[in-house]
Amino acid sequence: MRKFKFMVCMLLVSFQSLSGIQVLTQEEKEKRIKNALVKINAPSSDGNPDYEFNAFFISSDGLIATYELTSMQLWYLRNELRLTFPNGIKIPLNYIAEISEIGITLLKADVVVENVLTLSNHQPEINSEQTIMGIDTNNEIVKRTIKIRSIENNDLKYSREKLMPGLLGSPIINANGEVIGIHVGGSEKIGDGLKLSEVKDYLSKLKIILIR
Repeated sequence: MRKFKFMVCMLLVSFQSLSGIQVLTQEEKEKRIKNALVKINAPSSDGNPDYEFNAFFISSDGLIATYELTSMQLWYLRNELRLTFPNGIKIPLNYIAEISEIGITLLKADVVVENVLTLSNHQPEINSEQTIMGIDTNNEIVKRTIKIRSIENNDLKYSREKLMPGLLGSPIINANGEVIGIHVGGSEKIGDGLKLSEVKDYLSKLKIILIR
């Protein structure tokens, strides 16, 4: 029996090596997620603090996803968008498109990145635990566990133990390290998110190819 299990393990390793599949540990998955997180900001024209929200790379050619910006936000931000990496480096951003059917905005940075997040093709199950990861108001990467309470069309409702200031636009991650949604707000105990299981279909319509 032990010999059989050993042979199965060796076959799996051989298959993964030959097929190019990269098997990551949980620690490696989390590091990749952290390295794909960024903040978007733009100077405010009225003397208030900069506009800031979270986003994440979904393609190695610099394509970024965040929550759907309002027309007023776009009016303020379109020519002043800046991408801020956790190390403080800022570079300009270009507005690409808004997929209003899902509720996300796509932006583009003139940069090549190694770490990108994979968009899941599957929606989460009710009562399943997921993770929100993002850069908070102190510019630190934080992780929050949530529990999915309801799914209606593209809207997610989930319970959470803590408020999540500064995490608007952060990815909602499943156990495989894939993005299943975007955090868009909520009340004290209930969070609101957008389900992204259909996003690849819309990207195909826009002729946008994701590069790993």
